[in-house]
Amino acid sequence: MNPLLVLSTAISSVAANKMRAGLTLLGIVIGVASVIALMAIGRGAQKSVTQRIEGLGTNLLFVKPGATSERGMFMGLGSATTLTLEDAAALEDPIFAPAVLRAAPEIQLGAQIKAGSKNARTQVMGVTSSYLDVRNYSLRSGRGVSPADVLNRSEVAILGSRVAETLFGEMDPVGAEVRVNGRLFTVVGVLPLPASTETVPSLPTLIVLQSAGMLMESVRA
Repeated sequence: MNPLLVLSTAISSVAANKMRAGLTLLGIVIGVASVIALMAIGRGAQKSVTQRIEGLGTNLLFVKPGATSERGMFMGLGSATTLTLEDAAALEDPIFAPAVLRAAPEIQLGAQIKAGSKNARTQVMGVTSSYLDVRNYSLRSGRGVSPADVLNRSEVAILGSRVAETLFGEMDPVGAEVRVNGRLFTVVGVLPLPASTETVPSLPTLIVLQSAGMLMESVRA
């Protein structure tokens, strides 16, 4: 069949049915645009999920103690105090746990942080020097908890970005002093905003693990 004849016939058919041809073309355009939009939305959602997973760590395993009950009330998972620093050290033993690269013990508690006349209520976590590496966290300024801090039980704090902004505004707080539940700490670092502020509005304030233990005991006392 002659290609020119086919093309001429097709043009004649389109010219004779302009409305039908226009609607067909419009449908094709809308269909293609919809597919492109859905692919863009899917890629955006995939990127968001990937960022959240990377923020948590793609090869992390969380180990929490059991739950306790007080006066017949369930206190929630992790309320027991059955895990110790010796347990964390055992997890890093290449003989007993060869698949574990690093362990980062932590203690969580709510605390009030005060600097001058300003204060903020936030989550505080007692950690060791391996915490930032295990959680894949960077620093906006300053440094993290060092092995010497853990050994000496230093009263140092790495502020979450929101807390730093609330207490110090635009000023870099590294070197300043804050009170955590009345106890004096020196700020040595500031964490950045998390990758996804929708699910995690701010990272917690970090202090030395043993200091958090003492704060927790003072709250219970």
